[in-house]
Amino acid sequence: MTLLRVFVLSITLGVATGCASLATKYGPALGSVAGGYSETKLSATTYEVRFQANSFTNADTVGALLLRRAAELTLEAGQRYFVVTDRQPLSLGEAGDPALLATVRILDAPSPNAADAVEVIRQTDAMAGGLLSARAREHLGRLASTR
Repeated sequence: MTLLRVFVLSITLGVATGCASLATKYGPALGSVAGGYSETKLSATTYEVRFQANSFTNADTVGALLLRRAAELTLEAGQRYFVVTDRQPLSLGEAGDPALLATVRILDAPSPNAADAVEVIRQTDAMAGGLLSARAREHLGRLASTR
């Protein structure tokens, strides 16, 4: 391989790795640039959840991280199951950064179309860097010990 090809390959890999590291991380939205999740409590068991990302984050990741926040809220409420309704994709900012808005209803028992918070957390754990609130982690541990 010529020196020029090695140089171009190094630059390409560096840019690809850099872009992946610029993708929005799982966590609360702390500002319009960083992205993240936010929610509004509509009732004791219903939330409007939003996940906003930057242009380095794809729509599938935005959807998965919104579901993770819904699962985390469910576990924080001491429950295991939830349903997502009124899921709306949004584009924010001049760059049209991806965002998703959904209504989440926490359930006290499984039902058709319900998501299992334990499974959602398991499936998105690596993507979210293992981040989970202490309260949700505590309930997750109790559910795991009752199997």
